[in-house]
Amino acid sequence: MKTRIFFSVLALFLSASTLLDAQNNSKAGDVVKAYYAAFDAGNIAEMEKLLSPDFTATAPFLPGPTPLSAWKEIGAGLKSAFPDMQHPIKDWFSDGKKVAVSGMAVGTNKGSFMGNPPTNNKINFPFTALFELTNDMKIKSLNVQFDQKTMEAQLMAGLPPANKATPVVNQIYAAFGKNDLPSILALCDDNVTWVDAGASVGGVYKGKRMGKQGVTAFFNDLNAGLTITQFEPREFLPSGDKKMTVKGFVAGTAKSTGKS
Repeated sequence: MKTRIFFSVLALFLSASTLLDAQNNSKAGDVVKAYYAAFDAGNIAEMEKLLSPDFTATAPFLPGPTPLSAWKEIGAGLKSAFPDMQHPIKDWFSDGKKVAVSGMAVGTNKGSFMGNPPTNNKINFPFTALFELTNDMKIKSLNVQFDQKTMEAQLMAGLPPANKATPVVNQIYAAFGKNDLPSILALCDDNVTWVDAGASVGGVYKGKRMGKQGVTAFFNDLNAGLTITQFEPREFLPSGDKKMTVKGFVAGTAKSTGKS
C-alpha cells in the first residue's frame, strides 16, 4: 500500500511540474509575441514595458551589446524608415526562461535609413532571435541574427551606387560595427591615411595614422581604451566620384574611468 501511495504522489508531483513548465513556456512565448506586436506597431512605450532595466540587445549592425535607451532609439528609427515593417514568426520554442524564434522581417523603405534617402524597395529576409527572460518575465536580453548583405542587396536593388566610394564606405562601416578588423584592412590601400580628429577619449589618442599598421594600431588602442555602446552612421554625403563624408553618432564608456 505504501509503495502505491508513494508512486501516486510521485506521479502527481511530476504531472504538476510538467504543467508548471508548460505554463511558464507559454508565458515566455506570450511575452515575446507581445514584444513583436509592440515593435511592429511602433509602440516603443509599450515595448519598453516588456524589457528589464538592464536589457541589452545584440545584432549584426551593432558593435556590441546595446542598452535599453539606445535600443528604443533604434526601434523608433527602424519604424520611421520602414513604416510597414512586420516580423511574422514562423516557429518558436521555450524552456521557460529563454525563447528561440525564427521568422521573417518584411517591410518597405519609405523613410531615411542609415543616412540614405528612401529607396521604396521592399525587404523580405529570414531572421533568428534568442530572448532571455527574468524571473518576473521581463526580457533581459535579445540576440537577433540575419544576413545583413541580403538586406542591403534588397534595399539597394535596381539602384546605382551614389558614387564609386559608396559600396566601399558601406562595407567599412558594416565591418566597423562588427569589430571586424581584417575586413576593414582588406578595404584599405597599403598606404592608407587614417585620420580621426578629436581629443583623447578613454586614453585613446585620435590623430593621424599611416598604412595598414597604423589602422591596426588605431583599433587596438580604441578597443583597449573604450567600450562602444552605440555606433550609428546616420548621413552619407557623396562628394564627386570617389569621396564620401559620413555623419553619425557614437557613444561609449572609457575603460579607465568608467565615464561615458
